[in-house]
Amino acid sequence: MPDVFHTCETVVFAWAIGGEGFTFPPHVGLSIGMPTDPKYVLMEIHYDNPSQQEGKAIWARHYRKGEELKPLAYDTEFDFNFQEYKYLEEERTIVPGDNIVTQCQYNTKGRTTMTWGGLSTRDEMCLSFLLYYPKVDLARCESIPEIKQQLEFIGVKEIYLPVNSWPFIIKSPKKYNNLSFTEAMNTYQWSRKKGNSFNQRALQIPINVRCSKHESNEWMVQGMIVSPPQVKQIYQSEEFVCLSLSSCLNSSGFICLAVIICNVLCI
Repeated sequence: MPDVFHTCETVVFAWAIGGEGFTFPPHVGLSIGMPTDPKYVLMEIHYDNPSQQEGKAIWARHYRKGEELKPLAYDTEFDFNFQEYKYLEEERTIVPGDNIVTQCQYNTKGRTTMTWGGLSTRDEMCLSFLLYYPKVDLARCESIPEIKQQLEFIGVKEIYLPVNSWPFIIKSPKKYNNLSFTEAMNTYQWSRKKGNSFNQRALQIPINVRCSKHESNEWMVQGMIVSPPQVKQIYQSEEFVCLSLSSCLNSSGFICLAVIICNVLCI
């Protein structure tokens, strides 16, 4: 097996349960054999699917200069067994400074532990796979609300530096010493009120964006800090059930995950 497979993280294409074949529009396609194209492709299959599906709805939201534009895609009747690509009625342009947010809604009434987002089938995968053109020289980008400020919510004072790996390890206070981010969050005594307060905080703190280029093993550990989208006007449509990022915080029995995919993306 090629060594590059051990660090393979760039998604070329994705398929999920219930999906049919996908056909590119005639003027675009997936290149093969060009300098920035992969030399090897690894197919990953998830056989162990969870027995309970908590996801209820998903939106790929688009913001520009404080205004929410028409969503790129949404599904308010999400069905785990029918995950299909959604073709746009017309092409959309993403310009520098735009924000794209994937927002998911879950019913987690039956859970007594933390609900985590991630790529495992045991995690909640709140993901949008967006196809765009022209191609940019980036293999991967991700963003996350600043971990240190998230940890401050539960009383963390200090983490071990420099931060060069995940998960981050906590230094103080003593009750969290040598615990990881996830371990500390699981240890904290949560309540509905505290959960709502944390969700509100996560939407307001700065976003850490990290990227890597094609044919490069270098991964921006520290990343760059950008401000979260300040939304002044929510998109309104009779056909689109509007759910603001803050409105889901107080919904009984429901949580929402919002993931900033990329602060700057060109199509």
